[in-house]
Parts: sequence; structure tokens; C-alpha cells
Amino acid sequence: MIKVLKGRIMTKKTGFILISLLFSFLWAESVQFAFRLEDEYRMTERADYSKKVNGSYQGYVNRQIRGVFKSEEEKPGVFHVTGTWFRAQEIRKNGLLNALPLDRVEKAEFIQDSLGQTRAMGDFPVLRNFPRFPSEPVSPGDYWEAPMEMVIFDPSSDLTAELSLYCGYTYKGTDVYKERSVHVIEAQYAVRNRGYDGNIGLIIDDVQGSHKVTLMIDSVTMSPILARDSFHENWVYRGGRQEEYKGFNLVFYEGITGMNRPAVLDSLVQGYGDGAVLAQRPADKADYGQADPSSGESGADSGSGNDSRERDSSPESAPPTVQELVAEDQSLFEEDVTVYEKEEGIALSLNNLHFVPDQAVILSQDYPLLDKIASMLKQVPDRTLLVKGHTADIGTMESQMVLSQERAKVVVDELVKRGLEADRFVYIGLGGSEPIGDNRVEEGRKLNRRVEIIIMED
Repeated sequence: MIKVLKGRIMTKKTGFILISLLFSFLWAESVQFAFRLEDEYRMTERADYSKKVNGSYQGYVNRQIRGVFKSEEEKPGVFHVTGTWFRAQEIRKNGLLNALPLDRVEKAEFIQDSLGQTRAMGDFPVLRNFPRFPSEPVSPGDYWEAPMEMVIFDPSSDLTAELSLYCGYTYKGTDVYKERSVHVIEAQYAVRNRGYDGNIGLIIDDVQGSHKVTLMIDSVTMSPILARDSFHENWVYRGGRQEEYKGFNLVFYEGITGMNRPAVLDSLVQGYGDGAVLAQRPADKADYGQADPSSGESGADSGSGNDSRERDSSPESAPPTVQELVAEDQSLFEEDVTVYEKEEGIALSLNNLHFVPDQAVILSQDYPLLDKIASMLKQVPDRTLLVKGHTADIGTMESQMVLSQERAKVVVDELVKRGLEADRFVYIGLGGSEPIGDNRVEEGRKLNRRVEIIIMED
């Protein structure tokens, strides 16, 4: 239920401000909010906040949540949204923008109506029913209240829960943001544990916090543009660990123009020259020239065992999985670089990148290969670059994960040295969890040691 108080703001104001607001109402027009989502859009959340643990200052946390989503209007004012989102974060040691390690990658599916009511089939969006709009028109100065939910995450497991919250909104009128006319709404909500979700007690003992958010909605399309959140939270996790966060969060919504994939695929392969090959569906194969495969141990991974889960349900439109490509022609992944299409973007598999055994140290003989990769990636500016490190399934799972993440990170560092922006990168180590070759034989283990760089469709 949304409670609307026309023409009132639920805080004390001076007489001067009240008179100014009343005077402005004489010229203000009311607006009926009807939330819309672009057919395809990118959401980027960037949080920067200080962190204390049990009263001890830890540093500034840099966190990003990114996703690309497709929205289909199932019926007037009701949108079915699907996509993939990923979260990356670390405590920042300096004031520089750094590549971030991924700690969560998941599918998203939710229903959202034109008044902002949300029904999600997973952990995204983290804020549900936010923002919520009243069913009647509002004018500048009008205030309303509505329930909302926040998904919280257990830092030591995959357990999640929903906090039930309440938010107050004030419509401030119109403004201009980056040459676009926007509606401005100010929102405030307190974070409290009301105890409705049974999982909450398995994650936290208590939480106290406050958020002040400025929302900008496009005046013409009614699509969200920006949410600017200033927050202060104190969490007491189960077991007594206390964490305090204070900072800001920016959420950007942008319609996106998809890559011209055929052109990008062609330019990447041709730009590399001999030693790169394009891998496609068998019926669509094109010969871009091949070079002799390199010998020796290669040392990071590609491909995503997630591919089988991430495919479009239509077999005609979905790119083949990396496992299908290998099954069709294993020699494609013996070249220096294999370029292929994935649902989330275009992948470059570095199959013959050599590391010192069991270390995240690239042999200098492969610096020319990294020079070429950096040059190729500069042809596709601005888009996010996801670097995945993989190993053969040798040793413990923990050691594989650590080594593959360290190798992914060192590839990022080398590409940044060659002129690519650090904040374009996110990276993850997947160890030997997603093989494309048979780990029982050396030939298969060699296939599994590779690094994949995905030019994301965002």
C-alpha cells in the first residue's frame, strides 16, 4: 500500500521555504509517473565507502555491480526482464581506479510494472519495489510512502535473505541532467531488521542504517537514468562480527547499442594475423588462416562451463558453447588465439600463453602476444572486459582457484601496462572447474590451461 500526502513534506521547514514551495506550485504541472524500461539496457552500480570491522578501520571498498538486461512488455505496463549480472569488489589500497576481482555472477529474471512493483526470481535486483510510484498524479512537493525490500548476503556463504523496509519519497520537480529533461525525486529509507524472512537470523543479529537517494527519471521516456545514494550502515553479523559502512552509491541506467558482432569478430582475427582463428558453428565456418600451435605448458583458462547454462533457449540464435566448438574441431584451440562468440559478448581464448609452472608469472617470450592482444582490444573501446583464468584439474580445488585468479590478474596488469584502462576490467579465477579437455591426458590438460578475455555486450 502506498500512502500519499498531497503537498506535504514530512520534515520541519522554515516559513520561507514553505512560501517558496507554495509559490512554485502555482506554475508546476502534476505528473503521472509510469515507469518504463528500455528494450535493452545496461545497469552499472558503483559504490565507494569506508569499512570498519569491530571498530577497526579497514580502508575504502570499491564495489561494482554490472548487468545487461532485455526487457519485454508482456502486457501494458508489465515488463519481463532477463539478463546476467556480476559483482566485483575489493578494499582499495590507494586512490587509483583498479581492475576488480569478481565474486558473484548470476542470471537475473524479474517482473516489474509501471509503478515500480517488483517480483524477482533470484537475488537481483537487490532493492525490490524501489522506487515505487503512486497511482495518481503528483506535483512538486508531494510526499508518498511505500514498502520495499533489500536482499542481504551472508559474507561467508551463498545464503541470502530479504529485509522488509519502508521508504518515503518527495517529488522535487524537473531539472536538466546531461542535456536531458529529468524528473527529480528524493527518497529516504532506514535499514532495520523487522524479522519477516526466516533466513535473516542466520545471517545477522542486527542492522541499523539510513539512506538518502536522489532519483532522476527521463521526462520523456519515463526510463530511469540515475540514482545517487548516500548511506551509513551498521551491521552485526551472526557470531558478533560488527561492520560499519559509510559512503555513496551511484546507479546508472543506459540504453545500449549492441556490438556489430560480425564486424568485430572479423576485425579481431584479421588484426591479429597468423596465429588467430575464428571458431563458429560448423555450417558457418570461415577460414581466417592458421599458424602452427605453440608448444610447452600454457597457463590460464578460457571458455565458460557456464556456457551451457547461459545459452539462449533458441538453438538457432544461441552461439555454440566452447565445449561444442572443441568437440567439433579441437585444433581451433591449439592456435595462439581463438576468437568466438558467446551470449554475453565476444571471447578471445589465449591458448598458448606460457607461465612459470605453478606461478602467476608470464614468460617474457609471450610479451609480443600480449602486445597484439592489447592492440586488438583497443579496437573495441569502452566495453567491459572480463578476464577468466583456468587451470588443469591438478592439485586441490583451492590451489587451482588461487592460481587461476592470480594468473587472470597478471594478464589484466600486463594489458593495463599496454594502455588499456584498468577500470574496464573485471577478472575471476575458475581453477579446473570448467574443463574443455580430458584432464587424464596431457593434451587435454593443455587445452584446459588458458585465459579467456570476453568483450562484454555492454
